[in-house]
Amino acid sequence: QIDPPLDQIKLQIKKILSKFNHIEFNGGETTLRKDLFSILKYTVVLNPHVEVSLLTNSRLFSNLDYVEKIKMMGLKRLKVITSIYGHNPRLHNSITRTPKSFEQQIKGIKNLVNNGVVVELRIILNSKNYRFLDKIANFIVDSFHASNFIRVVFVNMKLAGNAYKYRKQVAYKVLDSIPFLCSAINTLKSRKFEVVLFHFPHCILPFNFMNLSPGITAELSEITFLSDCEKCTKRKECSGIWNGYLKTFGSQEFEFI
Repeated sequence: QIDPPLDQIKLQIKKILSKFNHIEFNGGETTLRKDLFSILKYTVVLNPHVEVSLLTNSRLFSNLDYVEKIKMMGLKRLKVITSIYGHNPRLHNSITRTPKSFEQQIKGIKNLVNNGVVVELRIILNSKNYRFLDKIANFIVDSFHASNFIRVVFVNMKLAGNAYKYRKQVAYKVLDSIPFLCSAINTLKSRKFEVVLFHFPHCILPFNFMNLSPGITAELSEITFLSDCEKCTKRKECSGIWNGYLKTFGSQEFEFI
């Protein structure tokens, strides 16, 4: 995959900012682009008050000079979105398949929060880590304070692209993850962390956790609502089911409320 050239990106930024006051940079690893700071500078020149979300593994932020550089961009409303996959190097690095990525990433996150950068922390579930969600939650509360993150987001992995290609290695039944998920949520909420759930259909969640799910947070073409979903009292609040998930596991887990 070839990264789009800077001129093409600038055209897209201009188009987005003509309609919205928020823009997110994602796709691959954003910090690997050598012209990232040119992109951010162009964005803030077009709209000094724009809300910018930067999706990154945060490893480069383990270098304090990199943190200082992004702070100098003049982004008044910057949010860094980053994900962890485990509570220790062995689990996290086995999923990223990158040696020392856990150590670099945690140092990067700590550098960001210690320098006043707004961070959203995400935990993306897969077959290797969902049984360790409570340990991941305990690692978070032992390493950070609730004020360090605007929220902690648990993400039900989208089975698409490489995730669908290697689904035998990474896919898990969502219903199996719920006991571990609920335990992790309780751990975080007991320490005042704000918790949000992305892409977890309401019918597989305990009633007292349904309010943590904001509903549809994906393109409509990527999700499915079953025919029975139309009878569900939570239909308008639900995230729907990933298309790739239905192809992999079917719909037996889901029952309308």
